[in-house]
Amino acid sequence: METMNILGKKTCSSAAAIMIAGLFALCGQANAQADNFPNRPIKVVVPYPAGASTDLLARIVGQTMSKVLGQSVVVENRPGAGGIIAAEYTARSAPDGYTIMMTSAGILTNNPSMYKKLPYDAVKDFAPISIAAQLPLVIVVNNKLPAKSFQELMNLAKKEPGKLSYGSAGTGTSQHLAGELLKSMAKVDILHVPYKGGSPAMADLLAGQISMMFVQTASALPQVRNGKVRAIAIGSPQRSAMMPDVPTIAESGVPGYNSDTWYGYVAPAGVPQPILARLHAAIVAGLKENKEKLLNDGYVVDGGTPQQMAAAIKTDTSKWGEIIRSAHITADQ
Repeated sequence: METMNILGKKTCSSAAAIMIAGLFALCGQANAQADNFPNRPIKVVVPYPAGASTDLLARIVGQTMSKVLGQSVVVENRPGAGGIIAAEYTARSAPDGYTIMMTSAGILTNNPSMYKKLPYDAVKDFAPISIAAQLPLVIVVNNKLPAKSFQELMNLAKKEPGKLSYGSAGTGTSQHLAGELLKSMAKVDILHVPYKGGSPAMADLLAGQISMMFVQTASALPQVRNGKVRAIAIGSPQRSAMMPDVPTIAESGVPGYNSDTWYGYVAPAGVPQPILARLHAAIVAGLKENKEKLLNDGYVVDGGTPQQMAAAIKTDTSKWGEIIRSAHITADQ
């Protein structure tokens, strides 16, 4: 019996030694990959067309990333299906750090609640790298609309329920959900009009076909500066440095309102930690170097940690999931 026990202990010890040796080998392999990373161009997948705000951000930051990493950073646009095409492609890419995605928040936080089935798991299939920028949404109205303030706008909405309309880039987009959040918190009835993209929605706003829009500051700034639309209130917790005279919705009568969205970088799950760290450092360097330009374009630079991005995904999935379910929003036909 004693011999059995002694042999058993020796057997377990040998198995443990093999496991430890295997772990050291894996760690050594990961470190070797990181030491050699990158030795070829890095691809940044963008889920939207060239010229979109995600695309512009990826290209601006990518220039600095190239210098930091010593390799080309190439943007590849894979638009369509609410970001699903790009997300599935990224999730199925090799977990080696050479393919990453510039994602909008909604691809990871909204889609899981809007689609009955997705070809990717928003949590399990991706490794967060960093939120790149926060994007406040500002309410802009047609110049012919008599409301000159947020309170006047709400008074109009309450006086004639369902008459005021707001356009969005499509069902389930951040613009759409910002309106649903306002409807829920301010107890108003405004009509959602979805478009196939933000540009046709803005065209109809300028033409007076819709009353207002929730627009990312990066897209709203040129129209506001040219006097083509009027900015009423911003959905951030704080006022924007680019629009300091535009009050927040929270301070204008809807305490706690926050419709901020964000763009960030993710990699396929399984990318070695040392490689993720190198990518994170390069991204943060790109954000810092271009901070002033990005701010002028309406982006609020973030550059947080992977852990902070993971926490934001969890929080926003819960918040917007509740809005999506209560408003019965679905992208499935």
